[in-house]
Amino acid sequence: MTEYPMLDDKLATLRNAIEGGVKADTMQAMKLMELVDAIGEQFKREVADAAAEPIIAGAVKTRIYPADFTDDLQWILGLMCFQCISYAQALRKGGRSIATKAEAEQAATLDYLLRHYLRDPENWRETASAELRAMMSDSATAKEGA
Repeated sequence: MTEYPMLDDKLATLRNAIEGGVKADTMQAMKLMELVDAIGEQFKREVADAAAEPIIAGAVKTRIYPADFTDDLQWILGLMCFQCISYAQALRKGGRSIATKAEAEQAATLDYLLRHYLRDPENWRETASAELRAMMSDSATAKEGA
């Protein structure tokens, strides 16, 4: 059994049909193909829903790396260590512990941006930028209140 009741029902129906022995019956074959298609569509919806979930600190979530090397991926993975300093500073202000070494700052930046890209390839820049601005703003507000 899975965590998806609709998928469980369809898989059980498919299992029963297979166990009962599929005869050379066109109607039965068509029903099996419809079940397989429905399972595939359900799976696609589940994957899309999972991709829309927010990234939670400490959570282990599997993300599928894209098959194509897009311009955005090239931009993220092509960031040089000296380009990552301001990102790392914002991440530190947001609570991340990052060593003050160029390699550590680069790794933290690439990790942060890549996670945003994998979660939402269309809007990753906007969401990452908004979070970074909020981290900087929260840090400035905290200093003013101190």
